[in-house]
Amino acid sequence: MAHQTINNYIDLIQNISASFEDENSKDVCFTFRDSSIKLKAHKFLLETASPVFKTMLSGNFREKFEVKIDDIRPHIFELLLSGIYLKEINFKNNDVKVAADLYNAAEKYDIQNIRDICVRFMLKKCLSPYINFIYNFARVFDLELLQDTCENKFRDKTYAVCSEFLKTKSLKDDILVEFLGLEDLFIKSEFDLYMTVEILVETKRLSSYSKSLSQIRFLSMDMQKVLSCDLLSFEEKCRVLSNIDGKRNYVEPIMQMPEHLSKETEPRCFPNHDYDEDDSRYCFWITILLICNDFDKHLSRFFHFIEPGFCNQDSIKSFLTNQRQNLANGYLTKVTVSNILSEVINIHNQSILNENPNKRLKK
Repeated sequence: MAHQTINNYIDLIQNISASFEDENSKDVCFTFRDSSIKLKAHKFLLETASPVFKTMLSGNFREKFEVKIDDIRPHIFELLLSGIYLKEINFKNNDVKVAADLYNAAEKYDIQNIRDICVRFMLKKCLSPYINFIYNFARVFDLELLQDTCENKFRDKTYAVCSEFLKTKSLKDDILVEFLGLEDLFIKSEFDLYMTVEILVETKRLSSYSKSLSQIRFLSMDMQKVLSCDLLSFEEKCRVLSNIDGKRNYVEPIMQMPEHLSKETEPRCFPNHDYDEDDSRYCFWITILLICNDFDKHLSRFFHFIEPGFCNQDSIKSFLTNQRQNLANGYLTKVTVSNILSEVINIHNQSILNENPNKRLKK
């Protein structure tokens, strides 16, 4: 009996989906602003799927067969109709922006199952280049599950997400600050988070940054790194260093910490993690070196703070310079960065192969 009931439901769904192609029996036509496209549908299905459609089509539109849509693009509305007819919704090219537009349309017409489809799709894309877009979308519509998933991705894949931030066209301070305020991040050094902010500012991807900078825990850095933080003024550096020194010597600092900077002193990196076995930090820094404006400055930081053990630094610099030129007009993919990192490590390994095999780096 249960098996027969399931089969009946399947047949019903198939029949409803098939009716999507039956243009002759459709009794409502939708037109769109600045478009000649017309989409037809069955009034009874629209009213069943959406209380908004039910009100719309049983009111002033009772005798009208044509409804004008001004605020939804035709291809988005067609996806909406596909969902109403229980057809599978496919987002071409994994386009999260289309999913967001469809969610917005489903929100307007109060169609929960289509909203759920859009959210499930975006949940799978939280580590994509659109994570900042998805996170902002989740905040606007108060989608806690989607927002929490983005935040957890940042915790678990901090370097990978920061690398995506660096490649985005623009990022809002209000979005970045939410990520930088999280605890228990997958980072080796707070300085890496700071570098995310500095490179975004340097490459004009982040126009304002005061909120994001306020979440950086400068007091958990060593003094050399603080001195290299160019987004801090001379006075701010002096105040931070005074507080670091006071903490080390268990005395009151000579200068108070700036009110707009974090007073947190504890690092928030994962405990007991072997970062040398994970290449995401290297990939993050390779991304910095490929997109930054001041290449020499950041390469010096890389050799000084991140991998002072790299041999043949001149050859590595020459190789990265060529890669920057090759990528000037191309999109920087994760695979490209990984391949470039492999070659950098190969240059290092080749230079020391006959000197000290124990210094070879693994990729």
